[in-house]
Amino acid sequence: TRAVPALTAIPPRQRLIAVLVGVFAAHTVEVWVYGLAYWFLDRVYPIGSFGGEVPATIADYIYFSVVTYSSLGFGDVFPRGALRLLAGVEAVNGLVMIGWSASYTYIAMPELWGLHEEFTERRRQAKQEALQSLDHLGDELIELGRQMADFPEADEPPKDAPKAR
Repeated sequence: TRAVPALTAIPPRQRLIAVLVGVFAAHTVEVWVYGLAYWFLDRVYPIGSFGGEVPATIADYIYFSVVTYSSLGFGDVFPRGALRLLAGVEAVNGLVMIGWSASYTYIAMPELWGLHEEFTERRRQAKQEALQSLDHLGDELIELGRQMADFPEADEPPKDAPKAR
């Protein structure tokens, strides 16, 4: 979180949400890259095939990729040939990346949660200073109003002015 100073303007808990959304987006991109690679290596440049419920659409390849990346492994679709190696690499990559993401989030959470108290205190002080400024401005306006009340009306001549003949 210290690597990106522009994020300090964002409240800490919202930064934590940004971290979680970023991690989820990164995993989604990885799954899609693997899914497209399976499609390419099965349909365009075949180095292996699939057994079980053979994938027919891109969505089927993405499904297989999600199941493999998460190490869930339903077994309804399975790779054959050289695609087995890619599936193994994806499973290890998914395991490492999910573990790393959980670890990073675990490390970032206390830091950002602690910053939340500091951020809230700074916001409270800023509000208090703004209210004090408004109070001061209000006092000045009241005083200005009192001074204006002492001035004669525009259509009334001053009391000590000579009378017109």
